[in-house]
Amino acid sequence: MLVVVAGLLVAFEAQALFVLFGGVLLAIFLKTLAELVVRHTRMPYWLAVVELVVVFVASAVGLAIAAGPTLVTQTSNLVQALPPALHEIETRLAQYFGDGVFGSRLEELRPTTSTLLAGARGAVTGSMQGIAALVVMLFLGFYGALSPKSYARVMTAVLPPQHRPRARQVMSEAARRLGRWLVGRAIAMGFVAVTTCVGLLALHIPLALVLGVLAGVLTFIEFFGPILSSIPPILLALNRSPTQAAWVIVLFLGIHLVEGYILTPFIARRAVHFPPACTLSLQALFGALFGVLGLTFATPTGIVLVTIVELLWVRDVLGEAGLPVQKVSSTARSSVEASTTSQRVQQ
Repeated sequence: MLVVVAGLLVAFEAQALFVLFGGVLLAIFLKTLAELVVRHTRMPYWLAVVELVVVFVASAVGLAIAAGPTLVTQTSNLVQALPPALHEIETRLAQYFGDGVFGSRLEELRPTTSTLLAGARGAVTGSMQGIAALVVMLFLGFYGALSPKSYARVMTAVLPPQHRPRARQVMSEAARRLGRWLVGRAIAMGFVAVTTCVGLLALHIPLALVLGVLAGVLTFIEFFGPILSSIPPILLALNRSPTQAAWVIVLFLGIHLVEGYILTPFIARRAVHFPPACTLSLQALFGALFGVLGLTFATPTGIVLVTIVELLWVRDVLGEAGLPVQKVSSTARSSVEASTTSQRVQQ
Protein backbone atom coordinates (compact mmCIF):
# COMPACT_ATOMS: atom_id res chain seq x y z
CA MET A 1 0.00 0.00 0.00
CA LEU A 2 2.84 2.40 0.77
CA VAL A 3 4.43 1.69 -2.61
CA VAL A 4 1.12 2.34 -4.41
CA VAL A 5 0.55 5.58 -2.49
CA ALA A 6 4.11 6.73 -3.19
CA GLY A 7 3.67 5.94 -6.90
CA LEU A 8 0.42 7.91 -7.09
CA LEU A 9 2.01 10.82 -5.22
CA VAL A 10 4.91 10.93 -7.66
CA ALA A 11 2.59 10.64 -10.67
CA PHE A 12 0.14 13.39 -9.70
CA GLU A 13 2.20 15.68 -7.44
CA ALA A 14 5.63 15.48 -9.07
CA GLN A 15 5.92 19.26 -9.34
CA ALA A 16 5.32 19.78 -5.61
CA LEU A 17 7.79 17.01 -4.77
CA PHE A 18 10.49 18.56 -6.94
CA VAL A 19 9.90 21.94 -5.27
CA LEU A 20 10.41 20.29 -1.87
CA PHE A 21 13.49 18.52 -3.21
CA GLY A 22 14.81 21.88 -4.42
CA GLY A 23 14.44 23.23 -0.89
CA VAL A 24 16.34 20.22 0.45
CA LEU A 25 19.13 20.82 -2.09
CA LEU A 26 19.37 24.46 -1.03
CA ALA A 27 19.56 23.40 2.63
CA ILE A 28 22.35 20.93 1.84
CA PHE A 29 24.22 23.60 -0.15
CA LEU A 30 24.01 26.09 2.75
CA LYS A 31 24.97 23.37 5.23
CA THR A 32 28.05 22.40 3.19
CA LEU A 33 29.23 26.00 2.90
CA ALA A 34 28.50 26.69 6.58
CA GLU A 35 30.57 23.68 7.64
CA LEU A 36 33.48 25.00 5.54
CA VAL A 37 33.15 28.40 7.24
CA VAL A 38 33.01 26.80 10.70
CA ARG A 39 36.06 24.68 9.92
CA HIS A 40 38.15 27.74 9.04
CA THR A 41 36.74 30.35 11.46
CA ARG A 42 35.46 28.33 14.47
CA MET A 43 32.29 30.43 14.63
CA PRO A 44 28.97 28.86 15.72
CA TYR A 45 27.24 26.87 13.02
CA TRP A 46 23.95 28.78 13.16
CA LEU A 47 25.81 32.09 12.85
CA ALA A 48 27.63 30.82 9.77
CA VAL A 49 24.31 29.88 8.13
CA VAL A 50 22.80 33.28 8.94
CA GLU A 51 25.86 35.10 7.62
CA LEU A 52 25.80 33.09 4.40
CA VAL A 53 22.11 33.89 3.86
CA VAL A 54 22.76 37.59 4.53
CA VAL A 55 25.69 37.59 2.07
CA PHE A 56 23.63 35.84 -0.63
CA VAL A 57 20.64 38.16 -0.17
CA ALA A 58 22.85 41.26 -0.17
CA SER A 59 24.66 40.04 -3.29
CA ALA A 60 21.35 39.33 -5.06
CA VAL A 61 19.99 42.77 -4.15
CA GLY A 62 23.20 44.49 -5.24
CA LEU A 63 23.23 42.56 -8.53
CA ALA A 64 19.58 43.44 -9.12
CA ILE A 65 20.28 47.13 -8.53
CA ALA A 66 23.46 47.21 -10.59
CA ALA A 67 22.61 44.92 -13.49
CA GLY A 68 18.85 44.38 -13.13
CA PRO A 69 17.72 47.09 -15.59
CA THR A 70 20.28 45.92 -18.15
CA LEU A 71 19.22 42.29 -17.77
CA VAL A 72 15.53 43.18 -18.14
CA THR A 73 16.22 45.32 -21.21
CA GLN A 74 18.44 42.69 -22.83
CA THR A 75 15.94 39.92 -22.07
CA SER A 76 13.19 41.93 -23.78
CA ASN A 77 15.49 42.64 -26.71
CA LEU A 78 16.39 38.95 -26.94
CA VAL A 79 12.71 37.96 -27.13
CA GLN A 80 12.20 40.54 -29.87
CA ALA A 81 15.39 39.66 -31.76
CA LEU A 82 14.90 35.89 -32.05
CA PRO A 83 11.87 35.90 -34.43
CA PRO A 84 13.58 38.18 -37.00
CA ALA A 85 16.70 36.03 -36.72
CA LEU A 86 14.65 32.92 -37.44
CA HIS A 87 12.99 34.66 -40.39
CA GLU A 88 16.39 35.67 -41.76
CA ILE A 89 17.66 32.11 -41.45
CA GLU A 90 14.49 30.87 -43.17
CA THR A 91 15.12 33.29 -46.05
CA ARG A 92 18.72 32.16 -46.46
CA LEU A 93 17.73 28.49 -46.40
CA ALA A 94 15.09 29.18 -49.03
CA GLN A 95 17.73 30.85 -51.22
CA TYR A 96 20.04 27.85 -50.99
CA PHE A 97 17.55 24.98 -51.08
CA GLY A 98 14.37 26.49 -52.55
CA ASP A 99 11.03 27.36 -51.01
CA GLY A 100 9.66 23.85 -51.37
CA VAL A 101 12.08 22.28 -48.92
CA PHE A 102 11.64 24.46 -45.82
CA GLY A 103 8.95 26.98 -46.70
CA SER A 104 5.80 25.01 -45.88
CA ARG A 105 7.22 23.40 -42.75
CA LEU A 106 8.52 26.67 -41.33
CA GLU A 107 5.20 28.29 -42.13
CA GLU A 108 3.43 25.63 -40.08
CA LEU A 109 5.79 26.28 -37.16
CA ARG A 110 5.16 30.03 -37.21
CA PRO A 111 2.89 30.90 -34.25
CA THR A 112 -0.58 32.35 -34.79
CA THR A 113 -2.27 35.08 -32.75
CA SER A 114 -4.23 32.57 -30.64
CA THR A 115 -1.06 30.62 -29.97
CA LEU A 116 0.75 33.77 -28.87
CA LEU A 117 -2.11 34.74 -26.53
CA ALA A 118 -2.21 31.26 -25.02
CA GLY A 119 1.55 31.37 -24.60
CA ALA A 120 1.35 34.76 -22.89
CA ARG A 121 -1.28 33.51 -20.44
CA GLY A 122 0.81 30.41 -19.77
CA ALA A 123 3.90 32.56 -19.22
CA VAL A 124 2.09 34.73 -16.65
CA THR A 125 0.71 31.68 -14.83
CA GLY A 126 4.08 29.94 -14.94
CA SER A 127 5.84 33.02 -13.62
CA MET A 128 3.50 33.23 -10.62
CA GLN A 129 3.94 29.53 -9.91
CA GLY A 130 7.70 29.86 -10.29
CA ILE A 131 7.86 32.75 -7.82
CA ALA A 132 5.75 30.82 -5.29
CA ALA A 133 7.95 27.73 -5.71
CA LEU A 134 11.08 29.85 -5.30
CA VAL A 135 9.78 31.35 -2.05
CA VAL A 136 8.96 27.88 -0.69
CA MET A 137 12.42 26.57 -1.63
CA LEU A 138 14.15 29.55 -0.01
CA PHE A 139 12.36 29.09 3.32
CA LEU A 140 12.83 25.31 3.25
CA GLY A 141 16.52 25.75 2.51
CA PHE A 142 17.06 28.30 5.29
CA TYR A 143 15.23 26.42 8.05
CA GLY A 144 16.61 23.07 6.90
CA ALA A 145 20.17 24.38 7.00
CA LEU A 146 19.71 25.93 10.45
CA SER A 147 18.83 22.64 12.13
CA PRO A 148 19.50 19.66 9.84
CA LYS A 149 19.73 17.07 12.62
CA SER A 150 16.28 17.85 13.98
CA TYR A 151 14.71 17.39 10.54
CA ALA A 152 16.64 14.16 10.05
CA ARG A 153 15.22 12.86 13.34
CA VAL A 154 11.71 13.78 12.21
CA MET A 155 12.18 11.96 8.89
CA THR A 156 13.47 8.79 10.57
CA ALA A 157 10.89 8.80 13.38
CA VAL A 158 8.55 6.56 11.35
CA LEU A 159 11.16 3.78 11.20
CA PRO A 160 11.66 1.09 13.84
CA PRO A 161 14.21 2.17 16.50
CA GLN A 162 16.81 -0.40 15.44
CA HIS A 163 16.88 0.97 11.87
CA ARG A 164 17.04 4.70 12.69
CA PRO A 165 20.86 4.97 13.14
CA ARG A 166 21.45 3.25 9.80
CA ALA A 167 18.91 5.52 8.08
CA ARG A 168 20.68 8.59 9.50
CA GLN A 169 24.02 7.26 8.19
CA VAL A 170 22.54 6.86 4.69
CA MET A 171 21.02 10.35 4.82
CA SER A 172 24.31 11.81 5.99
CA GLU A 173 26.25 10.15 3.18
CA ALA A 174 23.69 11.27 0.57
CA ALA A 175 23.86 14.82 1.91
CA ARG A 176 27.68 14.76 1.79
CA ARG A 177 27.69 13.65 -1.84
CA LEU A 178 24.99 16.12 -2.83
CA GLY A 179 26.85 18.93 -1.07
CA ARG A 180 30.05 18.28 -3.00
CA TRP A 181 28.14 18.03 -6.26
CA LEU A 182 26.25 21.28 -5.58
CA VAL A 183 29.42 23.21 -4.75
CA GLY A 184 31.00 21.97 -7.96
CA ARG A 185 27.93 22.97 -9.98
CA ALA A 186 27.84 26.43 -8.39
CA ILE A 187 31.48 27.15 -9.26
CA ALA A 188 30.99 25.77 -12.78
CA MET A 189 27.89 27.96 -13.27
CA GLY A 190 29.81 31.09 -12.27
CA PHE A 191 32.75 30.18 -14.53
CA VAL A 192 30.51 29.54 -17.54
CA ALA A 193 28.50 32.73 -16.99
CA VAL A 194 31.57 34.97 -16.81
CA THR A 195 33.55 33.37 -19.64
CA THR A 196 30.51 33.22 -21.94
CA CYS A 197 29.73 36.89 -21.36
CA VAL A 198 33.33 37.93 -21.98
CA GLY A 199 33.62 35.71 -25.07
CA LEU A 200 30.39 36.98 -26.62
CA LEU A 201 31.48 40.58 -25.98
CA ALA A 202 34.78 39.83 -27.72
CA LEU A 203 32.89 38.41 -30.70
CA HIS A 204 30.58 41.48 -30.75
CA ILE A 205 27.45 39.37 -30.22
CA PRO A 206 24.54 41.49 -28.97
CA LEU A 207 22.86 40.86 -25.59
CA ALA A 208 26.02 39.23 -24.20
CA LEU A 209 25.10 39.82 -20.55
CA VAL A 210 21.75 38.06 -20.59
CA LEU A 211 23.14 35.27 -22.79
CA GLY A 212 26.00 34.75 -20.32
CA VAL A 213 23.61 34.61 -17.35
CA LEU A 214 21.41 32.15 -19.26
CA ALA A 215 24.41 29.93 -20.04
CA GLY A 216 25.48 29.96 -16.38
CA VAL A 217 22.02 29.05 -15.09
CA LEU A 218 21.54 26.24 -17.60
CA THR A 219 24.94 24.77 -16.67
CA PHE A 220 23.15 23.28 -13.64
CA ILE A 221 21.60 20.81 -16.11
CA GLU A 222 24.46 18.63 -17.27
CA PHE A 223 24.78 17.88 -21.03
CA PHE A 224 21.38 19.30 -22.07
CA GLY A 225 21.91 22.69 -20.41
CA PRO A 226 24.93 23.74 -22.52
CA ILE A 227 23.13 22.73 -25.70
CA LEU A 228 20.03 24.76 -24.82
CA SER A 229 22.07 27.81 -23.80
CA SER A 230 24.04 27.83 -27.05
CA ILE A 231 21.00 28.04 -29.35
CA PRO A 232 20.07 31.77 -28.88
CA PRO A 233 23.63 33.16 -29.44
CA ILE A 234 24.15 30.87 -32.44
CA LEU A 235 20.89 32.11 -34.00
CA LEU A 236 21.83 35.75 -33.36
CA ALA A 237 25.31 35.20 -34.82
CA LEU A 238 23.96 33.27 -37.80
CA ASN A 239 21.70 36.23 -38.54
CA ARG A 240 24.90 38.22 -39.16
CA SER A 241 27.18 35.71 -40.83
CA PRO A 242 27.91 31.96 -40.82
CA THR A 243 31.50 32.71 -39.85
CA GLN A 244 30.43 34.47 -36.67
CA ALA A 245 28.09 31.59 -35.83
CA ALA A 246 31.00 29.19 -36.24
CA TRP A 247 33.07 31.25 -33.81
CA VAL A 248 30.21 31.15 -31.28
CA ILE A 249 30.08 27.37 -31.59
CA VAL A 250 33.84 27.18 -31.04
CA LEU A 251 33.50 29.47 -28.00
CA PHE A 252 30.82 27.29 -26.36
CA LEU A 253 32.70 24.09 -27.13
CA GLY A 254 35.89 25.47 -25.59
CA ILE A 255 34.18 26.80 -22.46
CA HIS A 256 32.29 23.59 -21.74
CA LEU A 257 35.28 21.38 -22.52
CA VAL A 258 37.29 23.30 -19.93
CA GLU A 259 34.36 23.17 -17.48
CA GLY A 260 33.62 19.48 -18.02
CA TYR A 261 37.10 18.00 -18.25
CA ILE A 262 39.26 20.34 -16.14
CA LEU A 263 37.29 22.54 -13.75
CA THR A 264 34.54 20.22 -12.51
CA PRO A 265 36.77 17.11 -12.03
CA PHE A 266 39.32 19.23 -10.13
CA ILE A 267 36.71 20.82 -7.84
CA ALA A 268 34.51 17.80 -7.22
CA ARG A 269 37.00 14.98 -7.69
CA ARG A 270 35.65 13.21 -4.59
CA ALA A 271 32.01 13.70 -5.48
CA VAL A 272 29.72 11.33 -7.34
CA HIS A 273 30.32 11.12 -11.07
CA PHE A 274 27.97 9.07 -13.23
CA PRO A 275 29.04 7.71 -16.59
CA PRO A 276 27.73 10.09 -19.30
CA ALA A 277 25.39 7.45 -20.72
CA CYS A 278 23.76 6.92 -17.30
CA THR A 279 23.32 10.67 -16.78
CA LEU A 280 21.79 11.15 -20.23
CA SER A 281 19.47 8.17 -19.78
CA LEU A 282 18.28 9.44 -16.41
CA GLN A 283 17.73 12.95 -17.81
CA ALA A 284 15.80 11.59 -20.78
CA LEU A 285 13.62 9.45 -18.52
CA PHE A 286 12.91 12.17 -15.97
CA GLY A 287 12.37 14.74 -18.72
CA ALA A 288 9.82 12.52 -20.44
CA LEU A 289 8.01 11.71 -17.19
CA PHE A 290 8.11 15.05 -15.35
CA GLY A 291 9.05 17.72 -17.90
CA VAL A 292 11.47 20.57 -17.22
CA LEU A 293 11.62 20.01 -13.45
CA GLY A 294 12.43 16.35 -13.96
CA LEU A 295 15.23 17.23 -16.37
CA THR A 296 16.60 19.82 -13.94
CA PHE A 297 16.68 17.55 -10.88
CA ALA A 298 17.54 14.28 -12.64
CA THR A 299 21.22 14.18 -11.62
CA PRO A 300 20.79 15.00 -7.89
CA THR A 301 17.92 12.52 -7.70
CA GLY A 302 20.21 9.91 -9.25
CA ILE A 303 22.88 10.66 -6.62
CA VAL A 304 20.36 9.98 -3.85
CA LEU A 305 19.13 6.76 -5.49
CA VAL A 306 22.68 5.47 -6.07
CA THR A 307 23.61 6.20 -2.44
CA ILE A 308 20.56 4.33 -1.13
CA VAL A 309 21.16 1.32 -3.39
CA GLU A 310 24.89 1.20 -2.63
CA LEU A 311 24.61 1.40 1.15
CA LEU A 312 21.37 -0.44 1.87
CA TRP A 313 21.36 -3.10 -0.85
CA VAL A 314 24.92 -3.66 -2.12
CA ARG A 315 26.61 -3.29 1.28
CA ASP A 316 24.00 -4.46 3.80
CA VAL A 317 22.17 -7.16 1.83
CA LEU A 318 24.76 -8.40 -0.66
CA GLY A 319 27.75 -7.72 1.60
CA GLU A 320 29.86 -6.37 -1.27
CA ALA A 321 32.28 -3.44 -1.20
CA GLY A 322 30.01 -1.05 -3.08
CA LEU A 323 29.34 0.39 -6.48
CA PRO A 324 32.23 1.70 -8.57
CA VAL A 325 30.63 5.17 -8.81
CA GLN A 326 32.27 6.63 -5.71
CA LYS A 327 34.42 5.55 -2.80
CA VAL A 328 32.89 6.28 0.59
CA SER A 329 34.86 8.53 2.94
CA SER A 330 36.77 6.96 5.81
CA THR A 331 34.32 8.18 8.46
CA ALA A 332 31.31 6.95 6.55
CA ARG A 333 33.12 3.66 5.74
CA SER A 334 33.86 2.96 9.40
CA SER A 335 30.28 3.71 10.44
CA VAL A 336 28.94 1.55 7.60
CA GLU A 337 31.19 -1.39 8.53
CA ALA A 338 30.29 -1.07 12.22
CA SER A 339 26.60 -1.04 11.44
CA THR A 340 26.91 -4.02 9.08
CA THR A 341 28.89 -6.01 11.67
CA SER A 342 26.33 -5.29 14.42
CA GLN A 343 23.51 -6.39 12.14
CA ARG A 344 25.28 -9.67 11.32
CA VAL A 345 25.93 -10.30 15.02
CA GLN A 346 22.24 -9.75 15.77
CA GLN A 347 21.28 -12.16 12.99
